[in-house]
Amino acid sequence: TLLTVAELHEYKANPSREALGTCLEAQQMADRGVMAKVMVQNGTLHVGDVVVCGDSFGRIKSMDDTLNSKLRHEEAPPSMPVNIWGLDIAPAAGEHFYVLDDIGLAREIAEARAKRVRSEFLSGVAPTHVTLENLFDRLDGAVEVSTLNIILRADTRGSIEAIRKELGKLEHPEVKLRILQAMVGGVTEADVTLADAS
Repeated sequence: TLLTVAELHEYKANPSREALGTCLEAQQMADRGVMAKVMVQNGTLHVGDVVVCGDSFGRIKSMDDTLNSKLRHEEAPPSMPVNIWGLDIAPAAGEHFYVLDDIGLAREIAEARAKRVRSEFLSGVAPTHVTLENLFDRLDGAVEVSTLNIILRADTRGSIEAIRKELGKLEHPEVKLRILQAMVGGVTEADVTLADAS
């Protein structure tokens, strides 16, 4: 059906333009850095291209086949999935990637996006302000609710999203969960400091 509809409407990608597509999954490898599985949707992706994907950016160092990691590619035409190496952090699944000419511009875009995501995240976990009007409502027969702060680390962004979704389903009248940080990679000294401070 997809092939028929594509043929009837003459849907075609342009392999001569700069590449754009979607990140399917990303993970942090201890020995090689960030590996992102991407699907090229339009244009052709080349080794050496500067890419911005969500709040991550970088120059593509290498590309390999998604099924056989020993098979290297120098370019990826439209509708081809590849593993790319060279991004600074693991992008979220579903983020769109774009090829840019300038690494400085890619860095600015990624930092602006990261700043926006961080401010949205922090605004969502801000503590509720207590006013004189709602103080008595809270004290009247209210059970004291403890907050369990969580710092979440996982191997891939997809794992983080799945764990966050499952934690969101947990509800208890005496304990509330709050995720302070959710990142890809191993536990760092900064995580331990954040846990101690929180």
